[in-house]
Amino acid sequence: MVFKEISSNFKGKRCLVTGGTGFIGSNIAKQLLQEGVHVRVISHKRKMPFCHKKLEIINGNLTEYDFCKEVVKDIDIVFNCASFTSGSFNIVNNPSLFIMPNLMINAQMVDACCKASVEKFIFISSAIVYPEKNTPHKEECVWKDDVPKSYEALGWLNRYLEKLFQFYHDNFDINICVVRASSVYGEGDNFDLKTGRVIPSLINKISSSKNKIEVWGDGSCIRDFIYIDDLVRGIFLAMKYYSCGKPINIASGVSYSVDECIEKIFSITGKKLDIIYNKDKPSTVSKTRIDINLANEKINFKPLYSFEEGIKKTIEWYNDNLKEKR
Repeated sequence: MVFKEISSNFKGKRCLVTGGTGFIGSNIAKQLLQEGVHVRVISHKRKMPFCHKKLEIINGNLTEYDFCKEVVKDIDIVFNCASFTSGSFNIVNNPSLFIMPNLMINAQMVDACCKASVEKFIFISSAIVYPEKNTPHKEECVWKDDVPKSYEALGWLNRYLEKLFQFYHDNFDINICVVRASSVYGEGDNFDLKTGRVIPSLINKISSSKNKIEVWGDGSCIRDFIYIDDLVRGIFLAMKYYSCGKPINIASGVSYSVDECIEKIFSITGKKLDIIYNKDKPSTVSKTRIDINLANEKINFKPLYSFEEGIKKTIEWYNDNLKEKR
């Protein structure tokens, strides 16, 4: 990735990445290190997937307020990527599982940052805040309807957190950037069949199967999928040009169904398997389309990777790193 337009933003800065051992956080940390930035990463249970001389790793639990206050000392910019997440099975069957830890992590981190005079705080929100509809979601349409029933807990939690961060931005001396990310995928993702997101779990299923695969739902669910490098670039651009406390969509602007994802993976891998649709398994919203006109206008963001390019790079990484292990 090329970040010439924002490299100067990090000169002499110290950055903290919470959730830095996770998928999005580790990719943000990697890019920051390439820019020569000192990066502090918070690790809870996972190990950091790489090492670097300017990488500082602190182990701890961000649901503890004293720990939050400690890790933000001497920090200029915070990328708050820490979250308690899981796959669609738990989102549907155990939704309350996510509420308290995510509320505590985010509320305590922004308050600790405010008290420590951190310059910028970046929160990675999600497209799950949007109601279900056919037309692409603009940022301002989020409050026109309720969140879908399947995302009720996480959707309302993210809506609340977005408002909380806007409150801190408007009332205290801290610049806050809120990024609404669509469904992200790419190298280093979670390919687990139960807890992984749509694309990595499909790649795992198709790559490890000989005759048939089981797909949860009927294959018609539509999502906006964004490749990880595009998302990280969008986050950095939003941090520089749109730290105003208001949310901004970072997405591909193009949506694909699960069936279309499967066909794309078939095409790239050269495999053709029978598809067994299991409609008894949990699924979430039927369609999500995202409008990225605001990102294009305010931060000059457009995805650099096509859907096919992103899928191909993800499959290549899976084959090189995980296929034999699985």
